[in-house]
Amino acid sequence: MSKTLIVTHTDLDGVMSGLVAKYATSNESDIRYADAGAAGIDAVLEDVLAGDDQYTQAIFLDNTPSAEMLAKFHNQTNLTPTVYDHHVSNQDVWESATVDATFVTDQTGTSSATELAFNDNQTALTKLPFLPVLVKLTNLYDTWTWQDERYADEQQTGQHAQVFNEVLNFIGRDRFSAFMDEAANKTFAEADGPSAVLATIFSDLIMTLVYERIKSNQDYVAKKAEKAEFADLVLPDKTYHYAYATASSQMSEIGNALTNLPDVDFGLVINNGKLSFRVAKDKDVDVSVIAGYFNGGGHAKASGAKLVMDWPTIIQNARNK
Repeated sequence: MSKTLIVTHTDLDGVMSGLVAKYATSNESDIRYADAGAAGIDAVLEDVLAGDDQYTQAIFLDNTPSAEMLAKFHNQTNLTPTVYDHHVSNQDVWESATVDATFVTDQTGTSSATELAFNDNQTALTKLPFLPVLVKLTNLYDTWTWQDERYADEQQTGQHAQVFNEVLNFIGRDRFSAFMDEAANKTFAEADGPSAVLATIFSDLIMTLVYERIKSNQDYVAKKAEKAEFADLVLPDKTYHYAYATASSQMSEIGNALTNLPDVDFGLVINNGKLSFRVAKDKDVDVSVIAGYFNGGGHAKASGAKLVMDWPTIIQNARNK
């Protein structure tokens, strides 16, 4: 039996690109999710190689493994995976590992992994008329262009990019994927805009709850920005002044609010070891370089990393003497 391994990231672009890859193949699909950065996807691939599952195809999305892992995966499975990625911090691997993988990439910051996978497989996706609208929303959200004035049209395309992301946060990855799978059996009008497509797929009730949740989230983001703390990060090339906050959700939105505070080079949101870096478009700071110091990566204006927290040692060292 033919079986496709799909490894992708956990955010909207990761989930959507994974689903696009699934819909584009006629094989049985095994979708696995990885944290941001090469370390995240490398760990998933180590588990794959240690297991007994056999695959006839491999697709990696919204992330790029290390060159060493790509070589190991290629040698042990005899598969040449296709990698769809738009994080320019991975360009070195794209250029050096062409023997072990096929790369479909974007270096302009205008395409998401979802859009790359969709454009590369359009012929296989023609029977899913709702997909182009959702690919557009995903692309706008993941590249942070949904806030641009040119997308404030009569259908509020930009606003619905944020709404689509909130649907995923609200109902969770498994239910989100199930609704998407069921959408293939629903009827869509050719002229349906974002609002109609989302309501048809996820129901009017869910969409009503999502809009209420967005209003609550906006208040949460504002409070986090008000209580932000400030620090300096000393790196070999420069010292950066940043605003930071801890949060359990809305990390991108909070980071975006923090980076717009006065005299701040970038915003940092911390969630149990996960680091989310954001910088305003008009600031000359590349946070993908900063994230690289923490084994992370991403885009010039939005990147992530993850710290491995040894809590027993931290707690032991923090005790009163």
